Amino acid sequence: MDRVDVNTCCGTHVDCIAELQMVKFVGMEKNRGLMRVAFLAGNRVSAAVSTWSAREKELNKLLKTNPNEHIDAIKRTSSESSSLQKEKKGLLKELAVFIGRDLAQQPDRLKVLHREDASNEFFVTVVQTTKATQPDALFFFTMGSLKGEGQFWLMGDEAWVNRAGKEVSQLLHSKGGGKGGQYQGKGSLKDYSKVLQFLQSSLE
Repeated sequence: MDRVDVNTCCGTHVDCIAELQMVKFVGMEKNRGLMRVAFLAGNRVSAAVSTWSAREKELNKLLKTNPNEHIDAIKRTSSESSSLQKEKKGLLKELAVFIGRDLAQQPDRLKVLHREDASNEFFVTVVQTTKATQPDALFFFTMGSLKGEGQFWLMGDEAWVNRAGKEVSQLLHSKGGGKGGQYQGKGSLKDYSKVLQFLQSSLE
């Protein structure tokens, strides 16, 4: 349509628009001062309606509402999810602080901690809390399955971390690296017990 839209030719030409059976306009967007119109025609309309209907029925079950309330239900669920995530983050930080204080009370200089679902942020909070009381502490943290793949972190005295990090990487058949008193790697944690024995002996 001259001076109105910028759609390209849609393909097959028809002798009469009645051959299209039906046309459904589904959207418009501005393009270089004109409009680009999105639409469906013919059998594509009925196919799209079938897809929309099936999706609507599934949403009715998931949201436990009728179609007119879908948007409000999704907004409400999204808001609740955000609140729960924020609450979870706060609880995890409290847990990390509690663990850090507990580790600080233990006499051993090497602090060992394994959690299957921890994060860097969680471990950093543990370290900061522990070092507030025991600044010369050394840390060996792991995350993942002890029967399979996981990650490890070594933190503390830079010279010790550099030496121990390379050996731990070999024991766990992992790739790793680091600097500034930190060493991280990813690999198998199946030889976790051997690593603990090595780390303990490295401090004797």
